[in-house]
Amino acid sequence: MSGRKLAVIMWAISAVAASVSVAGAEEQIIGGSLLATRPPYPLNRADDVHRPGFNGREWIGRPVIGGVDTGYPIGWRDPGPAGYGADEHDSPRVWIKVGTETISINPWEEISTGGLSRLENARNEWLAQHGYVGGVRTFVNDSLRYGGMSTASADIQPRASFEWPIDQPRFKHRQQVHNEQGAAPAVVLRAGDRVSWPMSAPADIVARAAVKTAQSTIVRAN
Repeated sequence: MSGRKLAVIMWAISAVAASVSVAGAEEQIIGGSLLATRPPYPLNRADDVHRPGFNGREWIGRPVIGGVDTGYPIGWRDPGPAGYGADEHDSPRVWIKVGTETISINPWEEISTGGLSRLENARNEWLAQHGYVGGVRTFVNDSLRYGGMSTASADIQPRASFEWPIDQPRFKHRQQVHNEQGAAPAVVLRAGDRVSWPMSAPADIVARAAVKTAQSTIVRAN
């Protein structure tokens, strides 16, 4: 066997051995996961509610508080950090194993391009591992986070106050007018009264009113 053939064979054997080694290492490190990094907690193990990072990740919103600088947004593609309750300026990288290569993507932007579903699945796996989806979140008052209000402040004082005029009639917040059940409203018609009736008024009622008003003029509304 010539030296050239022997070199080709040895190279082929080395390539196969290297690919097997990489595949074995990937399985050992990430346990069949799509990610090239270790999870924040061992898989398939009972968790502890007192462990830092166990569920309940704080939701960071985008509040608008008068007189308080809450930062400026960045032109993220959808859904962006705001869609996951993350800080606007937090830019972690998600490392994904694709064959023998490792690539990184941004976890906040959806990957909808055809043929890249592996990357999108890995992105969602990272979000779930780090408590951004699939669990409960912790919400706190935004003013406490950005220092817009102190919990130890004194009684809140109004900026302005308006007093009711002394002579203004006092009414209840809700007023109702009730009529005795079955009793028809009484209307007293006098001679000379002018009555305007709608087109849908019953003819007998119009006739009785005409008799009562005697020489008064009865007009139908057009």
